[in-house]
Amino acid sequence: MRMDRPILPPELSDTVIDFLHADVPSLAACGLVCRAWAPASRYHLYAAIFLTPSNVAAFDSILFRAPGLAFVVREVQIRFADSTVGELVRVLGRLPRTTRVAFRPTKDEVSRRLTAALLAPIVGCGAGPGRLDIRHMAFDFKSRFDSLRQVVDLVCLCPNLMSLELGGSWLRMGEATPDAPSPLTGWYLPSTLRTLTLTCDLDYLLQWLLQLQDGGPPISTLILHHIVRREVPAIAAYLAHAGATLTSLALMFRDNDAPGRLATRVDLALNPNLRSLALEGTAPNILACLLNVRVLPRVRKLEGLELTLRHAVYYPDAMRVMEDYPWALLDRALSASASGDWEGDSEGSGVRLRSVRITVVDSLTRHELAHVRDWVWGRLPRAREMYCSSV
Repeated sequence: MRMDRPILPPELSDTVIDFLHADVPSLAACGLVCRAWAPASRYHLYAAIFLTPSNVAAFDSILFRAPGLAFVVREVQIRFADSTVGELVRVLGRLPRTTRVAFRPTKDEVSRRLTAALLAPIVGCGAGPGRLDIRHMAFDFKSRFDSLRQVVDLVCLCPNLMSLELGGSWLRMGEATPDAPSPLTGWYLPSTLRTLTLTCDLDYLLQWLLQLQDGGPPISTLILHHIVRREVPAIAAYLAHAGATLTSLALMFRDNDAPGRLATRVDLALNPNLRSLALEGTAPNILACLLNVRVLPRVRKLEGLELTLRHAVYYPDAMRVMEDYPWALLDRALSASASGDWEGDSEGSGVRLRSVRITVVDSLTRHELAHVRDWVWGRLPRAREMYCSSV
């Protein structure tokens, strides 16, 4: 039976409900206890929603019966097909406080109907009453567009955009390509953009960014996925351009030799404010990348290092390859990073790492291999002692 009067003080009941933020059945039950418990329960139940062609009608009905829920939603993921995107966007327009939107196609298809003209009536801070002020926008890796211009037009509807994730691919119709770059007049990205995540066509996108006026907005957090060897020159050029604005960098490699190629071309000393560095790839190549003199020793403000090592357990000589790695050199490099005490550095101005995190995953399943991780730390006795909180 639902009670109208709460048993606990509101501040205490809200704290209890906050602890259940990931337990959907319990949150639903709490919402039925009494009216005082309903707002906190609904906040966690509806703050982030997933709209699909199969549930959009039901959610629309919920909003009709409880219109106040529209002001609770902050994050929306839209799983769409071209035939249903119009209906999904219409419901999105009824959620005025949504600031984070992710578009995830139901299948690989050219998303011709997801255009600026479709979103313009509901998106754009200050453009009119009820417009959504989108601060975070993502396009799933399955997305396919007619052109990059289509994506840019969508992004530019959001003048206060802070983070952007670009996945998928586009047909590059009538645009500059990496082989024949040319200035793209009139193209820009919101000046507020600070976090950029790219999952494909990295060389094409990074070269395009460098062609924008002043090289585009000042990106402080850069995340690059599936790096292959051909993309290394463009990445090196963009990192050099980013300079002091870059504070966080994550590089996930697909090609085995890409880390080594990048390590010889990039000088992270050009990014003096870099504080966080994450690397992912096959174990020997990522570890070798770290030992390059221009990657680890010269990043003076680096505080956090995260390594995700892909280990091919199915490969008969996988452990032998690991055993042949010069662990003593890496151990000395990481331990020196704790104090900035690099050989030949008379000023003691090297890296002063505060944390190192190492994760080892299976190359195919991505299941964590704790025993291999422990084996790696066993080869790094000095670093393990200094970064014991990371183990």
